[in-house]
Amino acid sequence: METIDQLNPPSGRHVVAMPFPGRGHINPMINLCTLLIPSPKISTITLILTEEWLALVSHHLPPAAASPKLRLRSIPNVLPSERTRGADFSGFSFYRAVDVEMEAPFEELLLTDDLLPVSCIVYDVFLRWVPGVGSRRNIPDFNQLETTEELSS
Repeated sequence: METIDQLNPPSGRHVVAMPFPGRGHINPMINLCTLLIPSPKISTITLILTEEWLALVSHHLPPAAASPKLRLRSIPNVLPSERTRGADFSGFSFYRAVDVEMEAPFEELLLTDDLLPVSCIVYDVFLRWVPGVGSRRNIPDFNQLETTEELSS
């Protein structure tokens, strides 16, 4: 198996970040991306959100996210709207859409010219389908689990 250094061009690595599309998951992924920006080994970080979430957060990013290294991209709104999903108390339709509907648009976006080559995918642990995409595309993937301060103290 190749190492991550063998999979990457000498000009720098391209990290793709994919958070779970919900409150409490997107901000930690944005924070992780801003922590990666100063790394000289990373040339590009692409944060992928749904169109709705991109519209919600793009004007409220922290100042550190204003780097040209960080690019924001979106996949279509294949999920119930964040504004109305609270009406479904079981959350079934939302979680089903996350598990079934997000994978194809994410994989399509990975194949666009401006995202190639991708060095690795950092994803929210609740996106169970990302390792399959990484495996099919020979892209290493790393999961992120957000915890509350109470759990980590």
